[in-house]
Amino acid sequence: MKTGIRHRSAILAVCLAAFLGSLLFTKTGLQGLLMSVLFLICLTPTLVSLYRGRFDIFEPIVFHSLFMFMTSIAIFDRVYLSDPYLLYPEWVQWNSSTAFLILTVLYVVFYTFVLAGYYVKIERWMMIPEIPSQVDDLSGNTLKKLGLLYVFIGMVCYVLLIKESLSWDLLYLYSTAEPRSQIFDSTTHFMLGSRAVYVGYLVWLTGTLLDGRRTGIVHLLPILPILFLFLLLGGRGQVLLIVLVTATILYYVHIFEIFETKPRYIRILSDNLHDYIKLAFLPLSGIVLGFMTVFAGLARSWRDTDNLFNPDLLVQMATFGIHNSHLDNLLVTLSIIPEDSGFFWGTFILRVPLNYIPRSIWSDKPVLTSGSLLRRLFLPDGTGGRPPGMIGRFFLDGGPVAILLGALLFGLILRLLYLLLRRNRHSPIFLLFYAFIFSSIATQGFLNGSLWMISNHLLLLSPLLVLGYIESSLDE
Repeated sequence: MKTGIRHRSAILAVCLAAFLGSLLFTKTGLQGLLMSVLFLICLTPTLVSLYRGRFDIFEPIVFHSLFMFMTSIAIFDRVYLSDPYLLYPEWVQWNSSTAFLILTVLYVVFYTFVLAGYYVKIERWMMIPEIPSQVDDLSGNTLKKLGLLYVFIGMVCYVLLIKESLSWDLLYLYSTAEPRSQIFDSTTHFMLGSRAVYVGYLVWLTGTLLDGRRTGIVHLLPILPILFLFLLLGGRGQVLLIVLVTATILYYVHIFEIFETKPRYIRILSDNLHDYIKLAFLPLSGIVLGFMTVFAGLARSWRDTDNLFNPDLLVQMATFGIHNSHLDNLLVTLSIIPEDSGFFWGTFILRVPLNYIPRSIWSDKPVLTSGSLLRRLFLPDGTGGRPPGMIGRFFLDGGPVAILLGALLFGLILRLLYLLLRRNRHSPIFLLFYAFIFSSIATQGFLNGSLWMISNHLLLLSPLLVLGYIESSLDE
């Protein structure tokens, strides 16, 4: 009986969708229909989560849907709110309306395949691993001491980075057009070491949680100077990542009931505020971080920051600065690949470890990101990168087929991450590792840049695993 009701409900839903779709097509044409479908796809993870009765704003697919929505806003703005134009018309083989119709189709198909990959129940045909119990043998006191050591080492590296790359000029990045990749190219090791500052803080915070103590405002204050330090390095994405990693840890420990054992709640939050925090956290943090991203971008490009509240910048804030960037870069990618470089057939990802080799040692080192490659192909005299987003990145690997396979793979990876979190819900140490991986993948996607950051953080956190095994062996 229930199965029959479900089948009839599904048929009714399909008929209703077909009716609304035909109405939209009649009134707005194919572009309007596709935009409506695109926004509906972006809303799907939230609707599924609410339907299941366990809404988790940091579930990977739900959180990534926010960035899907940002891209959709950018497309909507270019199609309906802006005069038709292309940023690189000499490189794109279509006019503006055709180009954005193609983009909309691509994103509809791509996001559909991402959702298909995520909602495949991979746990039915593979075992979700549980981390070794030795990892959790570290005491909170040990982690806090280790975290402080990390911070000290990170500050030493930070000072050396400022000395070698910026010649002690803390505002150099905001007074030059030289790209960050060139400024820090010969000091990759110091940049990696400087990240131990915020990694150490989060290790220390995890130690506090392991002790079962309250995490009060005093425990959260150190994040403010840390954010300032990395904003001086021009790393808007890195500042966002630090905030997101911290928020993920605190959310799963104090707000969303996923862990079996939990310390007491944050002192500044009372129980009756939790529901409001869940509802307001993402919108409020998004407004603040969007504001910071656009402000830092204007300052880095010497544009007038007095016009920050210009209505024309609202879309940039709502999309964290991707507006008029990834979309045009993707159009160029679709127009000049494979003629100008050929396909890489999945090998481009193998370039990630080459980041650890300074170009001063290997002058002929190949370009390491799709954005850098694209800029060299069509703007050889330009600076920085022209990232084409995940679709462009996968297109480089093998054209349309690679886009579909890449979308499925990305969805599967997001699901595996969440299953690993739920499988290892007993381990605050795993939560620390998870937060770093999640924050890179869910925001940036499956790109060389995000994989590079993940490898940095796993390398910095690896001593925790070693110490866990050593302490376990000594106890035996």
